[in-house]
Amino acid sequence: MAGDKSNSTSCYMHSDTATGKDSLGFKPYVEAIAEFLTAEGTLAPITLSIEGQWGCGKSSFMKQLKEEIEKGNICDISIREFLKYLFLNKKKKQVFLN
Repeated sequence: MAGDKSNSTSCYMHSDTATGKDSLGFKPYVEAIAEFLTAEGTLAPITLSIEGQWGCGKSSFMKQLKEEIEKGNICDISIREFLKYLFLNKKKKQVFLN
């Protein structure tokens, strides 16, 4: 059929590397959370959890948030990554070893 593209092959690969480039529209959220975290009235301790499905941009969001906070030269804020999958794999290994 004319215009039928069912036989054409298109393959788009996206990098699975966290990026500081905002291609997912995170900027207003990153700015709002950075403003809250760096506000004088915000007191420690604070835990922030960014959750979502694999590949939805959690690591990119956190990278952009870290960069936004670092713009203000705030030295007493520490961002730590918790890589859940490392602990899940460890539990699975223990189950198989026992």
